Amino acid sequence: MPHNTPVLLDEIVMKTQEILRYATKLHTDYLNQRDLTELQAAFAGCCGLAQCVAGYAFQDLGVPAKPLATQSLEGYWMQGHAALVVEVSEGPDSGWYLIDPTFCQFCVTEASEAAPSPANYLKQSGAGLDIITSLRSRGYLKLTPANAALYLSAFCKGIAPLQSDEAMAFMKNPPPHPYHFRRDIECEDYSRENLARYNQLIDCSSPSLRSITRTP
Repeated sequence: MPHNTPVLLDEIVMKTQEILRYATKLHTDYLNQRDLTELQAAFAGCCGLAQCVAGYAFQDLGVPAKPLATQSLEGYWMQGHAALVVEVSEGPDSGWYLIDPTFCQFCVTEASEAAPSPANYLKQSGAGLDIITSLRSRGYLKLTPANAALYLSAFCKGIAPLQSDEAMAFMKNPPPHPYHFRRDIECEDYSRENLARYNQLIDCSSPSLRSITRTP
């Protein structure tokens, strides 16, 4: 079990984003058609891939990880998105964390009034701005009942589908949802075998990760 939680999460997010950059370079024609001028914008539509890349790594490291899809908020969701929730059960930084390496896709361009982005709703409060800052700078967020509810509401046009304690319970045990983007790599799904074929798995035996997760 990891004993240096922030360093571990930083490393997993960084390696996940490196793989996403490689994947999107395989589709430069598609990116050019959308006139994407910032590297962060290349993460648009990559949330399903990021969810699986990071999720397999956490599994390999013995960290419980659960896939989250905003589409599970039936009757409320307006923006589909995939992320992970992980539980770190030991050490001073123990707790539940939202892992969202592609949230920055919602912060690149100004959204229209007809289709505001989740970030637009979060910008309406100081607590929401804190969520944006954490997810843009580090790609993860330590969850509390309050910020769990606020994060989920951002994908539901600013309307909270669940109150604080209910939102936290939802995050800890998100319902299954058959949601994956599949346009980022040329394969049918994001199974471990297919990602390995495209060299899109994190090597959890690398010295950098071993040094973080070894028992002190």
